[in-house]
Amino acid sequence: MGSKAKIEIRIPSDKLWLGAVSKKYPSFQFLITAFTPISQDPFIGNSLISINGFQTMPVLEDIRKHPSLKEFRILEETSCCLTIETKTFDPYLLHSIIKSCIFVNLPVQIKEGIATFEVSGSRDNINEFLELLEQKNIPVELKEIGEFSQNADYLLTLRQQEIFDAAKKSGFFDVPRKINLTTLAGNLGMAKSTLSSMMQRIYAKLLGS
Repeated sequence: MGSKAKIEIRIPSDKLWLGAVSKKYPSFQFLITAFTPISQDPFIGNSLISINGFQTMPVLEDIRKHPSLKEFRILEETSCCLTIETKTFDPYLLHSIIKSCIFVNLPVQIKEGIATFEVSGSRDNINEFLELLEQKNIPVELKEIGEFSQNADYLLTLRQQEIFDAAKKSGFFDVPRKINLTTLAGNLGMAKSTLSSMMQRIYAKLLGS
């Protein structure tokens, strides 16, 4: 048995553009449809974001100006809907999800600076996720939590869990990172490319890809 929770996170406007822009445009709906880390020192996340609302051009201008944004490109655009790919400096949400080893159900909705996450995992891992956010001074509220039977395909494999635990113990998920991929691979007796591929599969499972 695992735990499933609904969590509301108030995204600080000064730290992440999604917090600032979704507050400024309360009539718009923002959805994270995919996200994954592409760098961890500094921590940079790659995301697909759907933006729905009337007249999206001013929204784009505000996104461009925010210091958390590294780059973005428009994938699809209509009069009332945008799909963009973003690279964002994010040592907050994405880092906390990965380090706590919780599984995120996508899409994640952001409305007026509040992100609504539905996550699953062990109760301890969910508690760790909440604690990590609180340590970063990010307001978070646990709205619902309950038990459910986890499908084995949904969990990390035994080998993936072993790799994750070793990486976490070594400080691979810390900010700043205490061990790089090359050294971690050597400690585990693996090729760097093999470990890199395995970490990507772990991220994909945790982040609903």
